[in-house]
Amino acid sequence: MLKQFLKHISIKDITLMSDVHKDLFIDKSGKFHYYESKNFYMEFFYNFITGLSSNSLYTVIPIISVKNSPDEPYIVLSNSILVTKYSDYKLVHNYIFERYLKSKDSFEIIDDDFLLVLKYKRVKLDINQIKRRFI
Repeated sequence: MLKQFLKHISIKDITLMSDVHKDLFIDKSGKFHYYESKNFYMEFFYNFITGLSSNSLYTVIPIISVKNSPDEPYIVLSNSILVTKYSDYKLVHNYIFERYLKSKDSFEIIDDDFLLVLKYKRVKLDINQIKRRFI
């Protein structure tokens, strides 16, 4: 049941945390982790998505550090995105890259001088809520 639900997250369209029905309780407590890259290669997104646990839901906040350092000011490219191991990594890549291009001109980001950071953590849903809502 849970796996069926997870296989619908960020597949045809990006699923934002704000898209989740307000009746579903999502436990967002937990520690953030960071996945970093100096480019937008498709392989980076493939490795990130396929490296996730198969029975888990994650929230991802894409960030650009314009000084190529996680200690400097940064730009948040999107609200929290929900992803799973089954999410379409190409869709996630294209969405985040499009957001980057929009911000690039506004903030005068130089192509070689940024660090892409996916700030992510596992979130938990009550399985009983999913059964009531989707069965």
